[in-house]
Amino acid sequence: MIKVPERLAESVLRDVDGAAEWIDGFPELARGYLERWSCEPDGEVRAGGVAVVIPVRSPYGPAVIKISPPHPGNADEHRALRLWNGSGAVRLHDCDASGFALLLERVTDRTLDVDVDEAVAIGGELSARLAVPAPAGIKRLADTTEEWEQQLHDDHRSAGVELPARVFDAAVETVRDLGRDRTATMLHGDLHEGNILHAERGWVVIDPKGMSGTAAYDALTVCVYRLPASELVAELRRRIMIFSEAAGVDPDLSRRCVQARAVTGLLWDLDRGDVPRTRNYELRLLVSEGLLD
Repeated sequence: MIKVPERLAESVLRDVDGAAEWIDGFPELARGYLERWSCEPDGEVRAGGVAVVIPVRSPYGPAVIKISPPHPGNADEHRALRLWNGSGAVRLHDCDASGFALLLERVTDRTLDVDVDEAVAIGGELSARLAVPAPAGIKRLADTTEEWEQQLHDDHRSAGVELPARVFDAAVETVRDLGRDRTATMLHGDLHEGNILHAERGWVVIDPKGMSGTAAYDALTVCVYRLPASELVAELRRRIMIFSEAAGVDPDLSRRCVQARAVTGLLWDLDRGDVPRTRNYELRLLVSEGLLD
């Protein structure tokens, strides 16, 4: 009987409505997909960031069945993977979109074990490969910005700190500009070292958000790879240039996206008590302000 791993169960119970019912019914759910796709379990069941990953032997060869709890953030992954068809991304063999279940090719567990500059360049190169014309009806980054701006204001009011006006206002301005952006190509939406794995054909992405918009949005999560403890602003700026050149995006827009997302993350964590008002907070604020100069 295949169960939801304990670590994932704890997180979905905290973050996903209806999680208890999904967890209780998971063994039957998993059994149904194994039968539906003629698969046999073939290794240890793992917990991904938001899904259960079951290694299997399938008619396509070694594969994994990925099953996520019903959540809007997981709804369009299959659309992006089908569009990319293995070019820069893991291959989708089959899916049940209504059940949030995917049958995917199995790639290695090797993540970005390369030097920093190469890793940032790989992230940028993959972003460029993924930037294909978006199909009709795909969610747009621009469509998320109204909610994003409201979250910034709400978290700023309740975080218990007052960020410098130039820092907060710059983040809001960037979010508004992204709302006016009409980039009609796909982006990953959560591109970081854990979502880049190695296949026989090279590096590929997993876990895309299924969204269109500027690849500059992903600059933050790529560029914080193994970030040092000192000279943070200068190092981030250097990495932003590497990423932007590889991704084919405006480095100034990448810098602004990094700043806006850094402010967003800082306020989110402060509001939820995850960042003590100590040196850690001061360093993150320094980065957010330093990127404006």
